[in-house]
Amino acid sequence: MTSRAASYRPSLLAEAVSEYFQTSGNHKAESKDRALRSAGSLLIREILDHALTADKIKSISHNVFALDRLDADEDFCSVCESAMVFVSRTLGVPPPIILLQRSGSLSRPHLLSGYDGFGVLRMNRSYHDDRSEFEMLVHEFTHATVLSGNLFLDEGLATCIEILATGEVPDNFQLPSGAPPLKIIVNSDWSGDPHLQRLRSFGVSKPHEFAASTIWHWAKATHPEKPTQGLRKIVDLLSTSKVALNTFFAFDAIENTAPSAFDMADDRSGSFKSAGLSGPQETQIDDYFLTGKSKFQEVDTSEFQSLAKYTVSSKCALYLAKFFVTQYLEQTQKDPVTAALAHHFIVNAMQGNSAQDSEILRPYRLYVEAYRARSIIQRNYILGQMLSEFRSLISRWPGNPEVIVSVAKAQIFTEPGVRLADFNIADALKRLPTKTTIAPLVSWLLSQPAILAYDEDTQRA
Repeated sequence: MTSRAASYRPSLLAEAVSEYFQTSGNHKAESKDRALRSAGSLLIREILDHALTADKIKSISHNVFALDRLDADEDFCSVCESAMVFVSRTLGVPPPIILLQRSGSLSRPHLLSGYDGFGVLRMNRSYHDDRSEFEMLVHEFTHATVLSGNLFLDEGLATCIEILATGEVPDNFQLPSGAPPLKIIVNSDWSGDPHLQRLRSFGVSKPHEFAASTIWHWAKATHPEKPTQGLRKIVDLLSTSKVALNTFFAFDAIENTAPSAFDMADDRSGSFKSAGLSGPQETQIDDYFLTGKSKFQEVDTSEFQSLAKYTVSSKCALYLAKFFVTQYLEQTQKDPVTAALAHHFIVNAMQGNSAQDSEILRPYRLYVEAYRARSIIQRNYILGQMLSEFRSLISRWPGNPEVIVSVAKAQIFTEPGVRLADFNIADALKRLPTKTTIAPLVSWLLSQPAILAYDEDTQRA
């Protein structure tokens, strides 16, 4: 792999801003225009335009510029310089360009950035927490150096470098026994939880420090003799694999570079059998999926979190996948960890089971992935693929109770705009045998508004 130091090149915006401070006269106006054209974020463009037009920007340190007369005394300038040098040397990359903007509130410093190598840091120097100003700047300058978009990894790296700046090493945090495995944590979407507070519900008392320890263990697995060299490889991956790191396969992207990256951070032992779930028979799986009744019906998803770490039989994976589809499909939209768990078991269950089982689960995999999408356009595209898969199911397995029930369940939890409009699911449910164990479930499905919308008799009434 090409080293980060060799391949790194600041963004066009960072170059243009730097050029602005090195030119004068007409050339200065040209460099300003170039900087504004390079700013992909409208908010950053407005901030930059205001600062350059009003000439309220001044250099206070190497690659650090103050906007709007931010209070920048000599001591603060020295701290900025020291923080910038520490981050650059530790990560082995050129220092980012930072625009410091005064914040009107006493909230935590907040970095605005859409580029590796550039950031607008909003801060109020009257704000204080348990960190020194130097540690805070190291944290934010690390974010400005590289942002993958995976908040768990990004916060982990920034906090890791911040802890290293104090002379400590972030390797004293282990996952509590009841927490999901790191694979699920890394694969989860943390975009709605930038402070990683959900980790507290798993018994992690210091979420950021724990995230930092996972990065440090990853660095040690990558380069055991000199973990700081491992950190540089991590920065390279975070910069070059942004798309992969923001999917349910983020962990796989990491394992490709360091197969044992997180073993030391998650060394809990156990087995699938010790968790209280022996491999169910095929009839038990199908009965459970169709009726929603089993001894595990009331079990919370936390009971299944640790299972994702273990290699289970394809039949057990199928059981667990159908458990999530039956009990927690709607929850996958609201809880990123549940979504990552469901996706994990669905993907595993699609390998090694029957063609029908695999085809039934495929649209559910798309369903979970759709609500991880970064845009509405992308989400609707994936949901469109899901509808195509459901149509294929109905075509290949007409009248099959499990297919009809699975399609009906999905219609309940998808918004009207992406439901099957060309198949009367209510009519298909009515045609299923009535004197079977699934009769109560069919009756319940037929009472749901989303299913009633398909019933032509109900519509006429």
